Amino acid sequence: MIKYDDELFRQALQQFGVNRQVLVAVEELSELQKELLKNINRGENNRDHIKEELVDVLIILRELILIYGFTLGELQEISEAKQERLRSYLK
Repeated sequence: MIKYDDELFRQALQQFGVNRQVLVAVEELSELQKELLKNINRGENNRDHIKEELVDVLIILRELILIYGFTLGELQEISEAKQERLRSYLK
């Protein structure tokens, strides 16, 4: 499990603002998308770039959880339901 410094993220939100961090989230998701597409479409061996962008996305997702006030319990409940749906597709 990755450890997150929520206090650090709260400071970033305070300094940069919620709107900016939401835009950063969109940017980070786009950068991961770009690296994944390079890997698939161009056959690039860019595993390290994917790893870097994935970590950026994980961090900004944690910030989004703080921004929108979601609890891990809420997210876990939805995650379990979606995983159960996936299980049903695999039968």
